[in-house]
Amino acid sequence: WLTMNGVVMLLPHGYEGQGSEHSSGRMERFLQLCAEHNMQVCDVTTPANFFHLLRKQVKQPFRKPLIVFTPKKLLRHPKAVSSIKEMTKGSFQMVIEDNSIDKKKVNKVVLCTGNQPPVTLPGITDLKTTNDIYINPWNDKAVENIHPNQPVFIIGSGLTMVDTVISLVDQGFKNKIIVLSKHGAIPMAHPKVRVVAPHPEQAPPADLHIIYKNLKSQIRSAIDHTEWHEPVLEAVRPFTQKIWQEMPLEQKHRFLRHINHRWTKLRHRLPNEVHDLIQSMIDKGQIDIYAGKLSAVQYANQTLNVSFYNRAKDVTVQCEVQRIINCIGPEGDFEKVDNPLLQNMLRSGIIDKDPLSFGFNATGDGKIINRNGEIEENLFAIGSGLRGILWESTAIPEIRVQAHQLAERLLS
Repeated sequence: WLTMNGVVMLLPHGYEGQGSEHSSGRMERFLQLCAEHNMQVCDVTTPANFFHLLRKQVKQPFRKPLIVFTPKKLLRHPKAVSSIKEMTKGSFQMVIEDNSIDKKKVNKVVLCTGNQPPVTLPGITDLKTTNDIYINPWNDKAVENIHPNQPVFIIGSGLTMVDTVISLVDQGFKNKIIVLSKHGAIPMAHPKVRVVAPHPEQAPPADLHIIYKNLKSQIRSAIDHTEWHEPVLEAVRPFTQKIWQEMPLEQKHRFLRHINHRWTKLRHRLPNEVHDLIQSMIDKGQIDIYAGKLSAVQYANQTLNVSFYNRAKDVTVQCEVQRIINCIGPEGDFEKVDNPLLQNMLRSGIIDKDPLSFGFNATGDGKIINRNGEIEENLFAIGSGLRGILWESTAIPEIRVQAHQLAERLLS
């Protein structure tokens, strides 16, 4: 971090059956390392694009690692050629369109929209992003140009908060970080010794009371025997989507009100070294974590006056900070997001919100359900846009399965 590095890695990827010695590159591993434009990951398919990519790496006014997946098949593929003009007159293309396809004949569309950034601070709707308030924590400028002697206020205590704190530390920030969330809990660490629990032969019944009772009992037993709860959650993970789809809507709302914060703390874990860093900052007093609710934000004397309710002491706390960063997570309500495509599709009725306003209304296999309740046979979604339908739909393992199954259906 904070070191400019122009290294170029040429890795043959492992998806073309060329043997183990030609399989050193795994795209998903490098994509999981991507954050805040820290590296470039490319899969080039023409000689001209490869040439312009390397030229750009040398000529651009900054240095970032370049990871290039270089399929060996393309070295001898008769169609993987470029003209002299493309080499001398062209430039690097982020995406090369398939000119052999008539766009007017495209009849199936897959929405891979990813997470949508939040649009407001929780409980305060009249504040927008400024130089001191960042509604979107993934904005590159959120952790830049911060005064070292003034506190930073973060809303939310989940994984996004952890990413933001690490970015602040990388910037050399050593002052107070105040973290406010509804329950004031940070994610737990992964176990240092992995323990595997046998998966149930069938999915548990989709009844919130039974599931909660069984999980609570099994987690306590696991902690007594292994000092860790993770195997219990990993064992039930293959059935989570099925359970969520069969659970009544009223129970889903109850889960979100009363249990979700516990599930999030147990389910979303941190690498041990990251958890140790955050915990040490808490122990040293550099991070103060409060359970409560934001009350008011006002400008005064080039600082921000923040008022929030401290649930533990049942008092209202006021503090002066230089910056507010909203880390409550992505926005799922498409009516609120600033995305022209989603807004236009929503207004026209092509898509509709799911009953929880977490994303698209869709079937369990990703077919979009429009405003009239009709299934769109040629419009699909995968990923975080299906969180309201599948619940577990944001992590790489689940998205990989969705993409594979959808690709099989589209090609069949």
